[in-house]
Amino acid sequence: MHRAAALVALATLAILAVTHAEDVLDLANGDELTAAIENNDRLVVKFYAPWCGHCKSLAPEYEKAASLLKEQGSTVVLAKIDADANRDVAAAYDVQGYPTLKMFNKGSSSEFGGGRDADSIVNYASRAFGPKLQELQTSEQIAESVKSQVTVVAVIEDGNEDQRAVLNQVAERRFDTCAFFIAKDTQVSCPSKPCLVVHRAFENEETELKFSSEFNYESLDLFIRDAAEKQFGILTPSANQLIHGLQHSERPKLIFFFNKDDSNAEQAFEDAYKALPSSVRQKVYYAGIHADEFSGAVRYFGMEDGPFPTALGREQRKAKGKCSSSHETTNAYDFPWTADTFSKETIVQWVNDVVDGKIEGSIKSENRPDDATEDGVAVLTAKNFEKLACGGARDYFVEIYAPWCGFCKKLAPVWNRLALSAAKNDNLVIAKFDGVANHVPPGIAITGFPTLLFFPAGADDYIAFDGSDRSLSGLQAFIKKHATGSVTFEAVASTSLPIPEAVQQAVPVAVLDTLEQLDSIEVASGFTALHLSAFALVAMLIIGLVACCGAKASVPASASKKKEDAKKESNKPAKNEQNADSTEQEQTDE
Repeated sequence: MHRAAALVALATLAILAVTHAEDVLDLANGDELTAAIENNDRLVVKFYAPWCGHCKSLAPEYEKAASLLKEQGSTVVLAKIDADANRDVAAAYDVQGYPTLKMFNKGSSSEFGGGRDADSIVNYASRAFGPKLQELQTSEQIAESVKSQVTVVAVIEDGNEDQRAVLNQVAERRFDTCAFFIAKDTQVSCPSKPCLVVHRAFENEETELKFSSEFNYESLDLFIRDAAEKQFGILTPSANQLIHGLQHSERPKLIFFFNKDDSNAEQAFEDAYKALPSSVRQKVYYAGIHADEFSGAVRYFGMEDGPFPTALGREQRKAKGKCSSSHETTNAYDFPWTADTFSKETIVQWVNDVVDGKIEGSIKSENRPDDATEDGVAVLTAKNFEKLACGGARDYFVEIYAPWCGFCKKLAPVWNRLALSAAKNDNLVIAKFDGVANHVPPGIAITGFPTLLFFPAGADDYIAFDGSDRSLSGLQAFIKKHATGSVTFEAVASTSLPIPEAVQQAVPVAVLDTLEQLDSIEVASGFTALHLSAFALVAMLIIGLVACCGAKASVPASASKKKEDAKKESNKPAKNEQNADSTEQEQTDE
């Protein structure tokens, strides 16, 4: 009975899974994508790769969101396209990583800024394609809306279209974090028009924030931006509002690290926040992390070494640096934990010192000598990057990487070979920069790991690597294209493939390059074109051996039969010796 029930449940789940999947429009190529954009005014497209782990995690939520939208009668359509199989299409839409979600509103493309669970996808898409500013029908709408999102309610002067236009402008910009309503003064309390209240359901934070400044775009936008950010709590992988604040808040971020079972540290963290004046709390993002449970966040802040409990302050500042005259970037400046003990009192003091500017912020950097190298590759740090690589006497080709990045690990042996092949060029340096242990200097924009940047000698800007061919020959071709002087490369043996050195020396470099290129093309998770080629070669050898040995296997059988016939003949009376000798010779020849 239980087995039957289990089978029925599994069958039901399977049917639901298929149903959800069918609600997502599956696009095979660029032509189908173009047709989908033309035929659907409200379209969301997921650019994914079959081998991508994050894409696999998103898939069921995306399919569920498509079904929810369909059930609601929404005109929003969710689609997907294999960007790995359609790389030219992905490049045309500026897809930098997987998965990437793009919105197409009557053909106009924009980034999807919502969450990655089904409800968040539905809520964001519905607001993004719908009216950003709505008329409040009943006061009960506020209580219902605030359950799932920050809700802004405004009352403007009767007939004042300028105030409506300002509010609509803010709603267009902040719709991804807030729902916006215009109300009548009979529906909500409004001492004097215009008035605006932000309603929130954030634990341990004010639930209503009233706007009191001049009713203009700049003041409203800044107020709503800050009010919509959840700025206090324990950061976990599922704390979507807190994660959004972490990613987008322009306030200084104060992050506290302690283990989950350290109740004293967590209590001190909470008590200190409550003890801070409201004016200070509104200036900072204040979050705790269970260091033993959320290792990804600990690694993100570079705090793996602890010891815990501890804290880190981080502030984003916009600046142009020596490395680029055209790129203004937002760079992270860190404020270290300076107290010997972790208590309510020391936390309050440290927060006030950070806010008041008493602790100097610095760009995170390793401490290495300027001439540091690893496997022939120069090692740059945040402290010496500008001095060595930017506008100097030599060209620098720099890989910005993360130690945990799979693509970076695959590139590493090729990058080492590149450095060896270019070692005799005094005007060129092949370098690398740990983007986790160091923060990139101002003016350098990176979109992910690895990022490859070429810094020409004497120039005031850099050139980003412009191709997907990260083989040795592809990287060398890029250098020759942009080098300020003559560059030559020496042949070097491959170090990325498990081939004995003696064999590498005997095999032409062109062959090793081809093998390395095949090894860089991922067909499936952990399975490259080199594996596929090897399997194909083995299969061909097996087929050849079977064909060859199968034909020869028939020869012994024929000989055996003839021996038996000869044996029978020998038992018969011989007509003469010559005949016997002749028969024996035939057997021997056979």
